[in-house]
Amino acid sequence: MANSGQEHEIHYNLVEDDEFDIVLVIEELDAPKSGIIYLRGFDEPLYPYSDQGPPFRQQRHFFYLSGADFPGCAVTYDIPRKELILWIRRNDPRLSLWYGTTPSIDESKSKSDVSDVRYIDDLTAYLHAVLTTPETGGGPLYLLDPNQLPKLSPSPPQSNLFKGLHGSGSRGLKVDTTSLLPAIEAARVIKTPHEISLIRRAVSLTSTAHKMVLQRIKHLTNEREAHAVFEGFCISQGAPHQSYAVIAASGPNASTLHYDANDQPLEGRQTMLLDAG
Repeated sequence: MANSGQEHEIHYNLVEDDEFDIVLVIEELDAPKSGIIYLRGFDEPLYPYSDQGPPFRQQRHFFYLSGADFPGCAVTYDIPRKELILWIRRNDPRLSLWYGTTPSIDESKSKSDVSDVRYIDDLTAYLHAVLTTPETGGGPLYLLDPNQLPKLSPSPPQSNLFKGLHGSGSRGLKVDTTSLLPAIEAARVIKTPHEISLIRRAVSLTSTAHKMVLQRIKHLTNEREAHAVFEGFCISQGAPHQSYAVIAASGPNASTLHYDANDQPLEGRQTMLLDAG
């Protein structure tokens, strides 16, 4: 477990829109009457032989439904009960000294519009209980892909629960790994007023940052300086994350579509491509 060495901030997206988002997804799934939606967020990746890793970036579809921008989480939606639950990991005091803490249950509840927030070590027992009740027994369990299949049985062999996996048989739990992804992607096309306001702010900051580079271009001597001016302004305005790596390419470097060296001198160059936002 590692991050940049700073305490995780609590970032919740679409706080007032969580319920609206899940309604759109259910509509795109053709309004099933039973089943569970399950999405797992990303964990923190580590570099080999290191206690550090790249900057954390949440799985986008998980972020859309949960709004939780920190690692080690999952989210479930019980379709018949209309219950959206965020599952978070417990803070380990031994690691908090080094890496800070992730949000607590109370902090998460205060920042999100989900139905409940619980510890993720209780998730397996919850899924096993819910998926074997008369209301939701047999599923389906909606997943983004087969790799997101969670552990569903606390003690018996898990295979006993999966006779009829993907709906190929008549017994056991039906697991649907094909319907959820297109449903979420279709739902995300419809933007809420809150999402639109965030997009407008991002566009405004991006526009201003480009203008700042243009104003200084005659005084810059290296591509890295253009990169620094653009990203530095965004960070100073509370927008530390770029949609993609900044491309500050001068001269022939601009012909490389995903140029990212951003370290060549500008002397003698007649063109500068700044692709960022």
